[in-house]
Amino acid sequence: MIGFGFSNVGAQSEGSAPPPVATLSLESQTDGTVHIVAQSDTEISLTVSGSTFHDGTYVIDPAAVALGPVNLVPPMLLGDAEVGAVLTAVPGLFVFDAQGDVPVETFVWQKDGVMFQDGTSATYEVAPDDAGVEIRLQHILGAVSVVSEAVMPAISGASFTDDFNAYADEALLQDQPNWSWSYAAGGVIVIRNGRAVSYDASASNIVVPTVPDLTVDHFAEVDAHTIGSGNGAIIEIYVRYTDRFNGYSLRVQNGIGYVTKYLLGVSTIISPQNFTAVDGDILRFQASGDTLTVMQNSVSIMTITDSDITDGTVAMKVRTINSLPPNAPEVDRFSCGDI
Repeated sequence: MIGFGFSNVGAQSEGSAPPPVATLSLESQTDGTVHIVAQSDTEISLTVSGSTFHDGTYVIDPAAVALGPVNLVPPMLLGDAEVGAVLTAVPGLFVFDAQGDVPVETFVWQKDGVMFQDGTSATYEVAPDDAGVEIRLQHILGAVSVVSEAVMPAISGASFTDDFNAYADEALLQDQPNWSWSYAAGGVIVIRNGRAVSYDASASNIVVPTVPDLTVDHFAEVDAHTIGSGNGAIIEIYVRYTDRFNGYSLRVQNGIGYVTKYLLGVSTIISPQNFTAVDGDILRFQASGDTLTVMQNSVSIMTITDSDITDGTVAMKVRTINSLPPNAPEVDRFSCGDI
């Protein structure tokens, strides 16, 4: 006997089995599943109809089903990938052996692979700090787990985003098509496990995205997977950057954040106070007119008025000196765009 798990869909389903199957019958169950009784060990052709998301014909091997649930259609998320939109969960389609106990069914919502709410809710409203985060639905039946395709809400106003997943480990970020080298004193930024990190025990480095061509009012944003510890652990993003001697920077060093102005080679801390940054923070630095704004996880925490620098682009530094992994800083994503 094969149990056909079709949970919470509310659709009709039909089973058909071409020869040599001798007998095939369907038995609806009160738990939302349909039991298919087949007096044969040969493959069964099952056609599902009446369901927008699960319609199709599936070939089922009873021997495979005897080993555990088999997924036919993964779960999915419906809705727009934008802040304020509501995502709706659609369960996957499984078959399982109904001779034993019905497998326990669980749903889990994930952000970047980490659970943030269980499946008791069929919907989720995209929040501002979800921008650039991969949201998935995990459908678990017994020992089998299947996740949906990712939904990644866009960063508001972003015209360039790099999550570093397209590059091989140890690739130099400065050598990639959308990046260029600006400054390095014995150091480079490399890709490891889909993150931008500074090469072990290296010195200072700065890279600039080659796209897009930004206006003078723009922002830079990073998803800081690891802030790092030690005086040499630095994540720094720049706006109105021309070179290492000219531009505004938001620097997080050993977990402490502040704003610096570089003007004609002279550096001056211009932030009215420091702030504490932790692993997983989304840090955004933007320039608009004479106003510089620092945002931490979509919340504005600091504004500064300064009119000395009126041109330039964005840039990023990831630096580690005497702060080797796992204490070195790591960046999951970089984004930038006009305001």
